[in-house]
Amino acid sequence: TVHVRQDDVTDTNPTLSDDERDAFLGDGGTGVPSFSTGEAEPPHATPVSYGYDEVESDFYFRLAVDDDSAKRAPTDRLVTFVVHGQSDDEWQSVAQPAELE
Repeated sequence: TVHVRQDDVTDTNPTLSDDERDAFLGDGGTGVPSFSTGEAEPPHATPVSYGYDEVESDFYFRLAVDDDSAKRAPTDRLVTFVVHGQSDDEWQSVAQPAELE
């Protein structure tokens, strides 16, 4: 289980209040973590199911990495976690830069 800690919650969508953001994120859903890679490579992004703790403003999700994989461990890279969806004929999104724990 990966814990995305948001030490300084800075919403990339300034039109959402904290309460609106928490209502939009609910207690979880589907989001996309995008992991940094080398300078000449695009970020690695894959959809995952997540949990959200509105009291701590933290995301939780699971990642599986094979011990024999040549891929770098996800906890040693920067990540941006993105959730988007439609509500009342409007699209909303939250993009949170974070570090994995």
